[in-house]
Amino acid sequence: MLKKLVAVLFFLTTLGSSCQFGSVQFESNLKNFSFNPDGTIFSYIEDKKDESGADLRLIHVMMTWISIDPGRDLNDFNIMQKDKIIDAFKKHDSLFMTFDNKGNIINFWVRTQSEGVNVDKLSKVASLKNFEYDNYIVKGRIEFEDSAPLIGGIFTAPILQGDAAKIAKQNWEELTR
Repeated sequence: MLKKLVAVLFFLTTLGSSCQFGSVQFESNLKNFSFNPDGTIFSYIEDKKDESGADLRLIHVMMTWISIDPGRDLNDFNIMQKDKIIDAFKKHDSLFMTFDNKGNIINFWVRTQSEGVNVDKLSKVASLKNFEYDNYIVKGRIEFEDSAPLIGGIFTAPILQGDAAKIAKQNWEELTR
């Protein structure tokens, strides 16, 4: 366990972006629009069964503009601090993506404050390319069909484990209500 913690902490301190956790380089071909969830990028893995009872591994990746500690429970903040975090989150770009261990996107959700962007359309044309993951990080490239608006690029997200993963999932659910 200590080896995993040291590896994750080492990885986080060697990132070359302004992110607190993870890194992302996205671009857009939409006029007057840039999607930049470069505050905190993290992930967690969920093992479950599919409809037929077969093992299914889901990788959840979250990206947000605000810098937060994804493993710190929002309930640890006083109500004013918590409300400020939630308000800041809702005013900025964020992305949530779930894919299986084969790279098939199961869920894709984008929030942006830019006017005129049909995020429902974006979720239908996104695909995950060149993804890989191990016990510590997941990385990949999000691409869109040629005819679709482009908001995509590469990302690297540390994989939270244990209690930190449970707290991050709980926080994300609260932030996205």
